[in-house]
Amino acid sequence: MNPLQPSPYLLDCQGLSVTFRIDGRDFKAVNNVSFQLARGEVLGVVGESGCGKSMMALAQLNLVPEPGYVSGGRILFQDQDLRAKTERQMQAIRGNRISMIFQEPMTSLNPVFRIGRQVAEVFLKHQNISRKEAGELTLQALEDVGIPAPHKCVNDYPHQLSGGMRQRVMIAMAIGCNPDILIADEATTALDVTIQAQILELMKSIVNRFDMSILFITHDLGLVAELCDRVVVMYAGKIVETATVTDLFDNPVHPYTDRLLKSIPKIDSPVDELTIIPGRVPNLTELARSFCPFEPRCLISSEVCRNVSPELQKAEKDHYVSCHHYGEATS
Repeated sequence: MNPLQPSPYLLDCQGLSVTFRIDGRDFKAVNNVSFQLARGEVLGVVGESGCGKSMMALAQLNLVPEPGYVSGGRILFQDQDLRAKTERQMQAIRGNRISMIFQEPMTSLNPVFRIGRQVAEVFLKHQNISRKEAGELTLQALEDVGIPAPHKCVNDYPHQLSGGMRQRVMIAMAIGCNPDILIADEATTALDVTIQAQILELMKSIVNRFDMSILFITHDLGLVAELCDRVVVMYAGKIVETATVTDLFDNPVHPYTDRLLKSIPKIDSPVDELTIIPGRVPNLTELARSFCPFEPRCLISSEVCRNVSPELQKAEKDHYVSCHHYGEATS
């Protein structure tokens, strides 16, 4: 894209790479990833653990932990490159314009401070208001996410709340300043299915009420089908397929996506054995090889897959795939 031409998207991530330097060698955890997020859209990012989903998300806010660093690409937020921002400028954006919900709220909340103080800190950090006004906004934020008796909750410590309530507190902190983008990194993984459903409904209402965009990172394809508009499938640090939710579930064209969907048990189709993907996700040291990273686990690989890295290409309208043999049957 011409750098002088404004992007039509709220977030436009172009060619993002995240590299880790280990023992003097560089390994890419995220490799040339590009995606776009429109206002009011929910974009799902799926893949097995270790595929680079979380590193890609952390890079949006310049939070990649050492020895990792963003080694390439641009992250355009409302046509401003976040990579060019200073740390002070990023502090004004984090929690205010772009917020993030992490997987385990118990490790994200400070165990020695009351809930009210921690939520109020978000408003005091980003808004020029008094502590009294911050307290009033805190009560409103807790009420907005469905916490009963917020007047009592503000005096509780994190350990006094259930996992679902702690996650609601994290969401209250994330949406308190009405950000443009909410990044949810495995936000429901540690919760039981009943609480998961409640959090999912809460996120749906957030999109509708606040016209907020959500980058929804998960390994649960069921949640993606329920919440998302479009899906990005990642494997070994790369995007292997991207499409609308309907297209992806109706017509998966990458062998990895196809096997992922077939591995989900269906209540109306009893089977003796579950479909599995043989092998394992490659580690960082194995990603330096140039061929298709899924080749060792793929059922339809050929000589070209072992020698040439596939590029993301258009399979059909709004449906892109990175595979030399896309669309071929895998079973």
